[in-house]
Amino acid sequence: MQFNRIKLLKKQLCDFFPCHNFDIRKIKLVCVGFKIAKEEIVDVFDHATVFNKNTPHVELANELIKRGHHVILVDYQPTSEMMVIDFAEKIKKRLPENIQLYGIKLQETETSFAEWYAHEN
Repeated sequence: MQFNRIKLLKKQLCDFFPCHNFDIRKIKLVCVGFKIAKEEIVDVFDHATVFNKNTPHVELANELIKRGHHVILVDYQPTSEMMVIDFAEKIKKRLPENIQLYGIKLQETETSFAEWYAHEN
């Protein structure tokens, strides 16, 4: 699963800020959010092969690691729906007390995605 960082950043900033009305507090908040998402999600999961650590294919995961591939073992079935829950938890742990995570969308393709919203959880 690849993360198109530049496109996401540009789209999010353009959607978040009208070009004629910049509020430095909002910019700082967005930058903090992107920094957390980059450190916790993008830098860790980008270009990784993710396996459930209880998979019967753990030998394959270990072989890929030996061959220099970026492999992550998680304690859940790594579907988009489960990964978005994991990502939400990772991000929420790093947010300042006065900031709440609203939602996350993990998009694999144009039509395949998973969403998580705080008000539903």
